[in-house]
Amino acid sequence: MQGLIHALELDNKGGASLLTSPFKTSSAVQWIHLDFTEHDAINWLREESGVDSIIADALLSEESRPRYNEYEDGALIILRGVNMSPESDPEDMVSIRLWIDKDRIISTRCRVLLSVQDTYRSLLAGKGPQNSGEFITSLCDKLVDRVSSFVDRVDEQVTQLEEEAIENPSRGKRKIISDLKRQIIALRRYLLPQRETFIAISKSNNEIFNNRHRLITEEVTEHLMRKLDHLESINERINVILEQLASNSSEMLNERMYLLSLITALFLPLGFLTGLLGVNIAGMPGTESPSAFWYFVIILITISGGIFWYFYSRKWM
Repeated sequence: MQGLIHALELDNKGGASLLTSPFKTSSAVQWIHLDFTEHDAINWLREESGVDSIIADALLSEESRPRYNEYEDGALIILRGVNMSPESDPEDMVSIRLWIDKDRIISTRCRVLLSVQDTYRSLLAGKGPQNSGEFITSLCDKLVDRVSSFVDRVDEQVTQLEEEAIENPSRGKRKIISDLKRQIIALRRYLLPQRETFIAISKSNNEIFNNRHRLITEEVTEHLMRKLDHLESINERINVILEQLASNSSEMLNERMYLLSLITALFLPLGFLTGLLGVNIAGMPGTESPSAFWYFVIILITISGGIFWYFYSRKWM
């Protein structure tokens, strides 16, 4: 079947065996992972999976936000993870949609999510989740771990930028910092509803989850909340860096304008005198004397020296 990424049957011991289509129900939990962009996967979900059409629509929806909804025969969970693919923006988060009932886990995705791949490999290695509840808690934990890695990496970048902003402020730094701020805002926009999803799972009375699963989810939620607080503190540090860069830029501009003002003040009287004596009319003094030019130059130098001394004495230079 095109669109089938993999299908596994859990052995309740942390391992799993491969399944092939058509899938037959059994006492063991089955995990069917699909690419919902493929036509065969869409047909299977709508016509052969046995799930309600509303659930099928949710599993096939391109636009989705993290949420948890309980139904009589199962639960719908939508989660998002940091995009760790090469040449991708981390804030362009990848979503996974899951339908869980007593004997099946149906998951759909459009793009690769590394946390799902980790779960798949751990099951094949015999070190994966043993049941549906553990599957969800394990996946949530892996998603938050990758969020944690991203936040720590951003924290290191901001620390480095803080030092560089003091030593060598430049416009290029501002663009880098603005990109980091954009990533943080986008990440928080999806992680806040994901936190609410985790809280809903930890308080769920669904038989899929036992007390241990709920406790683990509470710990995962606490971990995510710490990272959200960390993101908020990083965002505040970025605001301080941007303010510092703006202050440095304004200070440099003021220094240049001040220097230009001093130069203007120095040459303004000189320009007035040369302009006055440069008019071509009769009666101008010194027009018949061969040494008048040098006397005029001495006068200009004297005036310039007096202006320079005045600026220096007032500590304007």
